[in-house]
Amino acid sequence: SMGYAVPAAFGVQAVTGLRPVVLVGDGAFLMTGLELGHCARYGFAPVIIVFNNQRWDMIDAFAPGLACTNLSNWHYAELARSMGGNGVQVSSLDDFTQALQQAFDNKQHFSLIEVMLPTGSRTERLTHFAAGFKGCSQSEPCQC
Repeated sequence: SMGYAVPAAFGVQAVTGLRPVVLVGDGAFLMTGLELGHCARYGFAPVIIVFNNQRWDMIDAFAPGLACTNLSNWHYAELARSMGGNGVQVSSLDDFTQALQQAFDNKQHFSLIEVMLPTGSRTERLTHFAAGFKGCSQSEPCQC
């Protein structure tokens, strides 16, 4: 479900004591990402990986062409630093590998790695899922 990953990470760490690694899109992060501001109060240090393609792609996959799905660059790494976490923006695999290692090494604060993707990029899985879902109509049984 969109927007659930960051608050769910708190539950995981509170109950298990383990540091969760969260994979979240930029659109979903917009919904509940500010919850990271509570990490210091509770001593939580999740590793958040935000895939930033500057769009609400889940919505666009099911309703293409809506102008409201375009997002501007919110600079999530900077936002993380303003909330007391470690934030870094990456755009290559080498940079990501280094940022991930730094995040694992820093157990005192939450870490947010903002992975910059080409604007409008989409996974094949989401493309196929949306196509199958849209292919089902109410007048015919779904063959998904």
